Amino acid sequence: MDNSKIPLNTYSHEKLLSAETYISYLLRAGVVLSAILLGIGLIKETVFESKILGVSFLHRETFESFFKISEFLEGLSKLESRSVLYLGLITLIFLPFARVLLMGVLFLIQKDYIFVMLSLLVVGILLGGMIIGLTF
Repeated sequence: MDNSKIPLNTYSHEKLLSAETYISYLLRAGVVLSAILLGIGLIKETVFESKILGVSFLHRETFESFFKISEFLEGLSKLESRSVLYLGLITLIFLPFARVLLMGVLFLIQKDYIFVMLSLLVVGILLGGMIIGLTF
């Protein structure tokens, strides 16, 4: 069998490893950042604010009033435990979205336009799901 007639894949093994390395770095950094934020928020909630963990989250009024961006940003500027905890959760929730965006950019660099379009489709589906989730 003559292997010279088999077309070679356009991706080299090194390019694929490089792309996977970037994605793994992004995911690791995101999980570590999220864990640090959640840890800081939990410690601050239980030790420094002398609250029983979770009690402040159970009140409906607290939960509803928190979804104002201005209150969230103000809480972050004061390093309130609730704001830090939510930032950790938001970071963790947005990791899959960031991964798909990074994959799209890497596919664009590699000039693989079919996968760029597929990545954009997945981003659109993720955004649609987020919008539907926030609306209803």
